[in-house]
Amino acid sequence: MALQYAPAPSVSLPTTLAPLLGEPLLLRPDTVGLSGATWTWQPPDFLSCSSCMSPLANPTEAIRYTLLAESRWGCRDSASVYINPKDDLPWYAPNAFSPNDDGVNDRFSLHLGSAAERVLVWEVYDRWGGLRWQAQNLPATTTLLGWNGQQNNEPAPTGLYTWRASVVLINGKTVSLAGGVLLLR
Repeated sequence: MALQYAPAPSVSLPTTLAPLLGEPLLLRPDTVGLSGATWTWQPPDFLSCSSCMSPLANPTEAIRYTLLAESRWGCRDSASVYINPKDDLPWYAPNAFSPNDDGVNDRFSLHLGSAAERVLVWEVYDRWGGLRWQAQNLPATTTLLGWNGQQNNEPAPTGLYTWRASVVLINGKTVSLAGGVLLLR
């Protein structure tokens, strides 16, 4: 009878990853000789599962994860990955809207990515710099809120307006956004 050796376990991960802030990332280690293994991710912060091979990670700050793997024969290996989320805020704001109550483009709304937590302040100005609309402390996921083209309960005139907004990200940082929008009637 010949002796059989268990394959040497091996686990590896990329050195660094830089996902967008707020976008979950599937951690998929490369493994050899680890079928039936037990898995332990350290630290368990921001992970969907700390004892599975491939959890979803959604950290709000830079973090180093270490995966400890133990084969069914008691052999161990480990690997680490450094995740540094990019706190770029993907966003979109239309450059025109038509508040004519036809159900299409009736409000000027910001469309913010998953990194946004809330809008601290959002202001719209006319071409002379006069404040025409303001909203504060809005949830970032609400696209239904926005300027309806009214000022003092009257339709604002057709024309070009500028806007600016301060947005708080899920990691606590604040970013400023600005642009222009054409109001069409």
